[in-house]
Amino acid sequence: MKLKVLFVLVFCVNYFNAFSQCDDCDITINGNGNPSGNISHGSKVCISGNRTNAINFNNRNNITICIADGASWNGQANSLSGLSQISNFGSLLINNDFNGNWTLNNFGNLAFNVNLSSNKTLNNYGSFSSSGNFNISSNSTLYSNGSFFVSGSVNFNSNANVTLEGYSFIGGSTNINTAINLSGNLTIGGAVQVNSNGGINALNGFNHPKIDIAGAFNNNGTIQGNKLNSFGNSLYVNKAPTGNPIIGEFIVGNVPSSPCLEIEEIPTGEGIDRIFYFTCSDIFVVPTLEDDEEIIDVMVSVIGGGGGGGLGSSAGGGGAGGVITTDGIPLQAGSSYPVAVGSGGPGAVSAEMQGINGTKSAFFGIVTQGGGGGGSTHPSARSGLNGASGGGGGANNNPSSGQGNGGNRIINAGNNGGNSLRQNQNQLNGGGGGGAGSAGENGRNNNPGNGGDGTGLNILFGSTRFINAFAGGGGSTGRNPAQEYGNGTGGEHNNIKIGGDGDGRDAVGIGNQGLKSTGAGGGAGRNQGGTGSSGVVVIRIVFKILPVDYIYFEGKLNESEN
Repeated sequence: MKLKVLFVLVFCVNYFNAFSQCDDCDITINGNGNPSGNISHGSKVCISGNRTNAINFNNRNNITICIADGASWNGQANSLSGLSQISNFGSLLINNDFNGNWTLNNFGNLAFNVNLSSNKTLNNYGSFSSSGNFNISSNSTLYSNGSFFVSGSVNFNSNANVTLEGYSFIGGSTNINTAINLSGNLTIGGAVQVNSNGGINALNGFNHPKIDIAGAFNNNGTIQGNKLNSFGNSLYVNKAPTGNPIIGEFIVGNVPSSPCLEIEEIPTGEGIDRIFYFTCSDIFVVPTLEDDEEIIDVMVSVIGGGGGGGLGSSAGGGGAGGVITTDGIPLQAGSSYPVAVGSGGPGAVSAEMQGINGTKSAFFGIVTQGGGGGGSTHPSARSGLNGASGGGGGANNNPSSGQGNGGNRIINAGNNGGNSLRQNQNQLNGGGGGGAGSAGENGRNNNPGNGGDGTGLNILFGSTRFINAFAGGGGSTGRNPAQEYGNGTGGEHNNIKIGGDGDGRDAVGIGNQGLKSTGAGGGAGRNQGGTGSSGVVVIRIVFKILPVDYIYFEGKLNESEN
C-alpha cells in the first residue's frame, strides 16, 4: 500500500488559503522527549507523539500550542504564565485551566473537565466531552459545530456567547441565562429552565434544528422559532414549554433528516477523482487504498453560512458566507476527520434588529466565517453587520441618521455590503449584501441594491452532479416618492440565482431564502428578512491507479493444441 501526498498550491478564481496545521513551530516536542529549544515569550510549541509528562514553560507568556494529527497531550503544564491559543488536531485532556484569555480550537478529540471562564473562547469543530457539571461563564464564548457531550448539568450564564450546532447532549439539568443560537440536535436528559435573560434562537441548517428534553421544560425568556415552515428548516421540539410560548413557527414531533454526504466519481487519464460533498456536519472517513492505488492530492473548499436579510421597506440584504479553497491536505487513508458545516442566519423579525449572521464552516483547521446580517429600517439597526461578506445597509426617514452603511468583509474571502440611500423622506433604498464574487450594490434612486455576485469552485471541475454556484449576496428593498415599492435581486453566478431576492412590494413580504446549501445571503423583506442558506464543505481526492509491475512471464507449449 502506498500513500503519497503532493503539496501543490493551486492559484485559481477561488481564494486559496495556504494550508497550515502544526507548522511554523518555534519549539517541537516529540512524545516525552525534551523540547527542541528554549521556550520564549510568544513561542509556538508543537506536540507530536504521545506526551504524558508535564511541559515546563519557564514562566513564559503569550504561548501558542499545536497538537498534531495523531498526537496526544494530557494538558499538564508547569509555569505557564499566559496561554494565547491551542489548536488541537489530535487528542487533548484538560483537567486544570490555563492562565490567560486564551482561545482553544478543537478539530480532534477534546476532554475538557474544567469550567469555561470569562474572556476565554472555545471553538469545537470535533468531539468535545466534559465529565460532571459544566459552567459557561459570563463574557466567555462557546461555539460548537461537532459533537458536544456533557455528562452532568450545564449553566449558561448571562452575556455568554453561545452557538450549538451539530449534535449536543447534556445529561443533567440545564439553566439558560443567555441567548443560545441553535442548529442541529440538542438533547437534554434533565429539566430545562430558560430565565428572563435567556433564550434560544433557531438557525437555518441543512437539517431542522431539534430540541429534545426529558425533564420539565419552562421558559421565562424568549425561544425564537425561525418561521421557516414554508421555505426553510423550522424548529422542532418534543414538547412545548410551560411559561412563555415559543415565538414564531415550530413543530412538535420527530424531526425528518436527510443524508449529509453525496459522492461523485470522475474518471481521469491516470485514475479517478472522488468528490465528497457535505451539506451538514458529519464525520469524513478517508477511503482505504487498494494495492494499486495511491493518493496524489487532497483539495478542500469550505463555505460558511449566509447572513439573514433585514426587515422593512428599505432594508439591506444578507451577506454571503466566506469561500476558502485549500490544496495539499495531508489526510491519512482510513482515518476519520470531523466536518463542520455552518448554518444560515435567520432574517430580521423586527425593524429594531439586523438579520443574524451565518455561522462558520470548518475542516481540518480550515475555518471560514458566515455572512453578515442585513440592516433594517430602525435607526439603531440600519447598518449591515460585518461578516465574511458584509450585510447591506438599511435606510429610514431620520434626516440625521437615515442612511446605513454596508457591513465590511472580515476575511479575504468575500466583499463588503452595499450602502443604503436616503435621498429624501420617500426615496429610500437599501444596499445589497456582499457576495464572494463582488460587493453588494449601493442603494440608488428608484433602485434597491442588488446582492453581490457569487462564485464557482474549481474543485468541482468536471462535475455533472453538483451546481457550481455559491455565496451570492441577498437583494434589498426600497421605495420612491410615488410610494412605489421595489426589490433588489440576489447575486448570481453563471446565470444561476444564488442570493435571495428582496420582497418589498408586498406589505407582508418575506425576503427570499438564499439557494440551499450555497452559503448565500437572504433577501430583505418588508415584513420579515429572508434567511441565509447553510454552507457546504467539499473534499476532492485525486487517486492514481498504479501500473502493474510484471516480475516475469512463463510460457508453456501445449502440444495437443499445437
